[in-house]
Amino acid sequence: MKKFRSPLPVLAIGGLDPSGQAGLFADARVFEDLGLSYRVAATAITAQSEKKFLAWKPVELELFRAQLEAAGPKLGGVKIGMLGTPGHVRAVLSWLKKNRPPWVVWDPVWRSST
Repeated sequence: MKKFRSPLPVLAIGGLDPSGQAGLFADARVFEDLGLSYRVAATAITAQSEKKFLAWKPVELELFRAQLEAAGPKLGGVKIGMLGTPGHVRAVLSWLKKNRPPWVVWDPVWRSST
């Protein structure tokens, strides 16, 4: 498999799954395996394990927008997972329109598989 190379960091947008099986932790592992530097922006915090989904809470929009801004305008690409609320969708679309990263991967999350 050919590895994606970027001198710029990439950004993962998604939920924080404390089990590490999905979401930002899983994205971070992939980026590390590819040798990429990265940033993350959390849309939600979940309470789940490999077998059970217990709860979730969206990250406040003001904080989420600040995370996007902190990631910086010069990125090699963006991977989008769980968005959580219509407000998070609007924030991401606005950020994408403003920053125009060279590639975007959208990995929609409809519900937890656990």
